[in-house]
Amino acid sequence: MSAARDLVDEMARARARAPVPNPLLDLAREGRVTTAHLLRLTRVERMYHDAELAAYGTLLARFPRPDAAALFIDVAGVVQEARLRLDSVIRGLGGDPDEESGAFSLPGFGVAEHGFCGYVSWLALNGSQAAAALALYSGEDGVYYGGSAALVEQLRKRDAAVPGEFLDYYAGTPSERQNDHALRVAQQGLDRGDSPAAALEAARLCDDYMALLWQAAAGAPR
Repeated sequence: MSAARDLVDEMARARARAPVPNPLLDLAREGRVTTAHLLRLTRVERMYHDAELAAYGTLLARFPRPDAAALFIDVAGVVQEARLRLDSVIRGLGGDPDEESGAFSLPGFGVAEHGFCGYVSWLALNGSQAAAALALYSGEDGVYYGGSAALVEQLRKRDAAVPGEFLDYYAGTPSERQNDHALRVAQQGLDRGDSPAAALEAARLCDDYMALLWQAAAGAPR
C-alpha cells in the first residue's frame, strides 16, 4: 500500500511545515484556560459526533464493499463509544448533555463550531473511497490527537483544576489497527482509480476544518 502510505507521509510533512493554529493551546500555555473553555470544547465535539455518525452511514451506503464497509462501521462504533464517554466529561465539567441531545446547534455557535460538521457531510456525499479513508487516518501528530495531547500536557503541568474524566478522555491515542484499516481501504480506492491528489486534498481539508475545534473552544473571532 505504498501509494496510500506516501500520502500519509506527505500529510505528516505538511503538518510539520505549517502547523495549524491552536488558540486553546495558546491559552493553556498562558494559564488562561477556564472551565467554560473546556465545556465549550466538549459541547462542540459532541456536535461533531452527531455529524460524523450520519456521515459514516452515508459512506457505508456509497461504498458497501466488505473492507470499506467494515471500516465505516468500525469508526462509527468508536465515535458512538466516545460520545457516551464525552457525556460523562460534560457532566464532570458541570454541564448537562441531556439538554444538548439531538441538538445540531447551541446558542452562540457559528462558522467555527459548524465548519467540521459541514465538511464531513460534504465528504460523505462527494468524496471518493480513498479520500474518505485517508481523512479517517488519525496519527499522533494529527490536529485532533496532537492538539489534545498537548492540551492535556499543559493542563497537567499547571496543575489545573480539571476533572480526571476530561484528562483521561483527551489523553487518548489513535488506534493503530484502525489506521492500518484506513490505509488498506484508501489503497483499494486508489487501485480502482481514485485520484491521489483529491485524496490528499481531502485529508488536508479535514485538518483545516478539525482545527476549528480549537478555535471554537477558545472563543476566537469567527
